[in-house]
Order: sequence, then structure tokens, then C-alpha cells
Amino acid sequence: MIVSATGPSLDDLFLSRLKRIDKRLDMQWSKVPERWLMVYDKGNGNFVNMFLIETETGQYRHPDNRDLVTIRTADLATKSVEKRLKESAEYMAEARLKDRRNSKENIRLMTIDSKIQLMQAFSKAAGYSKGNSAFRRITAKARGEIY
Repeated sequence: MIVSATGPSLDDLFLSRLKRIDKRLDMQWSKVPERWLMVYDKGNGNFVNMFLIETETGQYRHPDNRDLVTIRTADLATKSVEKRLKESAEYMAEARLKDRRNSKENIRLMTIDSKIQLMQAFSKAAGYSKGNSAFRRITAKARGEIY
């Protein structure tokens, strides 16, 4: 067990599994949010924060196998180049199809005539001066004396 002077202890088994993934990965205790940070040593003594270990609700969580799985899935060296290229090509083909479907739908929605536009178009074709409004007409009340 590694006991930090400022944080809780960390399991040796977890650290050995982490080091098997990459020797430059390490864990550090962060004082401000009081959470474990997975860090990566750039080689010159500078550490880069990989991610903060906490629950989905932002509470403290002890590092476990979930974090190792997350780091392994993010590792680009585990997949072959051909597999990564194939996955990205499939993703881009699906994105292009989705964009095409969205643009067709947008064009369709922009060309739909409303009730008022249709009434105006029919009245123009029939030669009326003004189209019959789709809204209810309000007749003005007469003012003064009516004879």
C-alpha cells in the first residue's frame, strides 16, 4: 500500500497493473478537489493530468479496474492502424449519410407552404386583388350616430 501524507492509501496491485499499461503512468493526490489524478510523465519530470477519478455525481471514488479499462481503450497503440482507419472511414461515411438526410429534410421543411401562403397563391392565380386571410376578420365598430 502506498500511503500519501495528504491523501488516502492506494493499492499496490492497482499501481502495478497501471505500470504494466505504461511505465510513465502514475497516480497523484490532488488537494483541491481531494481526488486521485491519473498523470502521465512526459519524461522531463513534468506530469500531464490524464483524468480525475470520481463518481458520475462528482463524489470521491477509489481508483479501481474501471480506470484501467478506460486507459486501455484510450490507448491508440493497442489497435492496428488498419483497424483504426477502417473505423474512422465507417464513421465518416455514416456522418455524410446523416448530413445528406438532414439537408434533404431541411429543404423539404423550407419548401412546405403554409395555409396563408397557399391562400395568397390561389387568389393571385384566380385574379383576386388580395388573398382571403386565414385569420378571423374583425369588423370595425361604427363610431358616432348611425342613420
